[in-house]
Amino acid sequence: MNKYFIFVSDKPLDTMAIERLGHCYEDMYELRMLKPNVGYFLSPEEDEEKVKAYLKRLPYRMYCMLSPFADEFIFGLAESHFPFFPNELIHPSDALFKRISFGDYSFFPGLKDYFSLIPGELMETAGAYLRCGCNGLRAAEALCVHRNTFNYRLNAFILASGLDIRDYHNALLLEIYFQFTNRFH
Repeated sequence: MNKYFIFVSDKPLDTMAIERLGHCYEDMYELRMLKPNVGYFLSPEEDEEKVKAYLKRLPYRMYCMLSPFADEFIFGLAESHFPFFPNELIHPSDALFKRISFGDYSFFPGLKDYFSLIPGELMETAGAYLRCGCNGLRAAEALCVHRNTFNYRLNAFILASGLDIRDYHNALLLEIYFQFTNRFH
């Protein structure tokens, strides 16, 4: 599955740095600069180790956030966490945990806005999947639906949200959302 590699630097990135980043990946798509020091590319998640190796060799501070989706919320999250994760590859859940540890819950409206676009039935399916320890059969039983119906709904959630919750980091991001939805409602 392709993921967004969002990168942030402490200074404007030169063309050579971006080209070096691009030459590391055969299957890179959509290399875009959003600001002189912020951009992203879309690439298979298998490239995660290549990105980690690249970041460790840089002579300046830069980090990369591996995200299943790219929108204003994620770009803002990436930029605001630059000082905490220099020359590392992180996931949105890592950044959210860092904010929570400092008592900063300002991320919640952006997360809520993102998930508010997903139909309730699909959110319920995803929630059951998480509550059942990411076990689809148990989640289907908990929802009183056939396992094929459950699988259909889980895949529909993944398509609608861009968040494959069969991946640990993505499941954790959704769990953070569910925990704060319960906390703030």
